[in-house]
Amino acid sequence: MRTCHWCGTRNDERHTVCRACGIPIRGERTAPSEQVEPGAQSGPRSSRGLLSLAIILVIVSLAAAAGLGAYFLGNNKTAQQWVVKVEKPTELEMRSKAEERNQINEALQRVPEVNAQAKDLGADGQYDAALAEVDEVLRTVEAPELLETKVNLLLNCNRANQGYQTLLKLLGHRTNDAHLHYIAGNLAANLEGPKAALIHYETASKLEPTSSDYRISWAICCVRSGQKEAGLGAFEKLVIDEPDCYDCWYNYGVSLLESGAPDEALAIRREAVKRFPENSKHHFGLAQMLDVIARKSGDSNKLNEAAAE
Repeated sequence: MRTCHWCGTRNDERHTVCRACGIPIRGERTAPSEQVEPGAQSGPRSSRGLLSLAIILVIVSLAAAAGLGAYFLGNNKTAQQWVVKVEKPTELEMRSKAEERNQINEALQRVPEVNAQAKDLGADGQYDAALAEVDEVLRTVEAPELLETKVNLLLNCNRANQGYQTLLKLLGHRTNDAHLHYIAGNLAANLEGPKAALIHYETASKLEPTSSDYRISWAICCVRSGQKEAGLGAFEKLVIDEPDCYDCWYNYGVSLLESGAPDEALAIRREAVKRFPENSKHHFGLAQMLDVIARKSGDSNKLNEAAAE
């Protein structure tokens, strides 16, 4: 038997390397009297054998990791080239994009001519033909000029819903056009009600705060959509800011009456008549309001006053 000088493991005569720790065995042989019985190996020597085995395993693991690292580092360039290949568009994709750009440029060059033709066709009442001309170009490029013409064509041939949807697309290009927001508010109010119109009127009045038309429309929508305080407050500010705006006074009175405040509404109507004595609209509005209130309350004095107006 051969005993490993390092870990003390007994090996057969034919072994030149220790089967436990892998260390070459020196030439000494263990005499029969010196052979150690199983389990009788001394503690320190056995521990040293286990430690050597652990060291060897660590070395093998490190070597394997180094080999893998070298492999990936060595192939790093290939990986980068592969990423570039994936991101780089193919020749077919590049040709397709170039053709798409050319089509867009050609469509943009046609916009002025097509726009003029569509307007002429619309003026002649040929709305379907005009819309076909516009849509042919719009399928390639969303030109604001053609969108505006399409809105007008659709509204002129009583296609308000389509006109409103097209106008929303146009507003995506002309977000700061207060007049377009105002038109969108009018369409939304007629098609979907005052709540849908609020955002358009509010935007228009913010873009042009000096426009009494935009502010009046927003205030009316506030009242009719349940935001009475905001709407009546806007009217109160309007008649202060623009005391000579007879439409402000007139609509203020109407909104007060709709809000369930007939006495306040009459007060505003009478004030309007005093401010604009020559304006028949306010006289008629006062008489109409007195008649409505008198019939509901049965007040004969208000009926007489209405008749006098």
